[in-house]
Amino acid sequence: MKKKLLTGMVSLTLLILVGCQSNSKKVEPVEAAETYINSYMYQKDSDKMKETFDLEPTSLETQSEKNFVANFKKLLDLDDTSNDKLNELYQKYQVSIHNNTSYKAKLINDDKKNPIIELSIIGLNEPEDTWMDTAISKKLDENPDLITASMDESAIKKVSQTLQLDLLFESVKESTPKKESVQLNMLLEENPKNKNTWQIKDEKNFLDDLNTAFGL
Repeated sequence: MKKKLLTGMVSLTLLILVGCQSNSKKVEPVEAAETYINSYMYQKDSDKMKETFDLEPTSLETQSEKNFVANFKKLLDLDDTSNDKLNELYQKYQVSIHNNTSYKAKLINDDKKNPIIELSIIGLNEPEDTWMDTAISKKLDENPDLITASMDESAIKKVSQTLQLDLLFESVKESTPKKESVQLNMLLEENPKNKNTWQIKDEKNFLDDLNTAFGL
C-alpha cells in the first residue's frame, strides 16, 4: 500500500512539473527588448536577463564595458596600460547615457517565434569627424612644449594618445541629446537551447548599430 501510494505521489509530482514546463512561456517581445536595452545601456533590469534570454544577470553589463574599452583601444591604438583610464571613461559615458538618452520600443511584427521590435532612440550628439584633430592642434598650439624635436616617434605617439583621452573626457562632459530619434530594429528569435527564452538575431552587428545609435 505504501509502495503504491509513493508511486502515485511521484507520478503526480512529475505531472505537475511537466504541466508547469508546458505552460511556461517567453517574456513578451517588447518587455524582452526593454530588458536587453536597459541591461546593456543603462545597467539596470539585469536580474531579468536569466528568465528572458537565459543569460547570467550581469553578462550584458560586463559585455557593454568590454566592448567600449575594446573599441576605443582599437580607435586610438592603445595598449593594455590604458584599460583603467578607459574603464573610468566608460563610467563617465554611463552618467551621460543616463542623463541624455532615451528610447521607446514598439512591436512591429508580432510573430510568435521571430518578432521584430522597432527601437526609437534619442542618443548622444556626436562631434564632427574632424573635431579631434582640430582640438589636438589647438592643445599643441597652447602647449608647444608637449612635443619637442628631441622626442622619438614612440614618445610623440604617447603624447597624442594622452591628449586624445583627455579630450574624450572633456567631450563626454559636454554631451547633449540629439534632437531627432534614430530607428533601429531588434530581431528576436527563439533560443534553441531554451525555447522559453529569446536571443537576438545577428547580435554582434545589432550591438554595433545600437552603440552607434546611442552615440558611443
